[in-house]
Amino acid sequence: MSEEKITAMMNNLSVAYGDEEMKKYPEIQKMLLDSAKELEKSGDSKLIAARLSYDIPKYFLGHKNDCPKALMTLYYQIASDANKYKGVALSAMMLPLWF
Repeated sequence: MSEEKITAMMNNLSVAYGDEEMKKYPEIQKMLLDSAKELEKSGDSKLIAARLSYDIPKYFLGHKNDCPKALMTLYYQIASDANKYKGVALSAMMLPLWF
């Protein structure tokens, strides 16, 4: 994984985590902190983006659309990488069925 993508992802997570509004949402802060730790350990920014792309909407729907703006901004920042990762993963799983 490119060091630039890892740094960009870490910066995105840090900005979302440090947002003033985010202090009201300890559950989201824990999710972001856990993601940052995993990113530091694994170095796979697309995997972290894919996981967050599942966790953020799940939180959003489970809390009656009460979601800080910084979290939604993070979601849109990671959406492209997450979708690429999911597409490659799905293709890898479907390959044996196609041939």
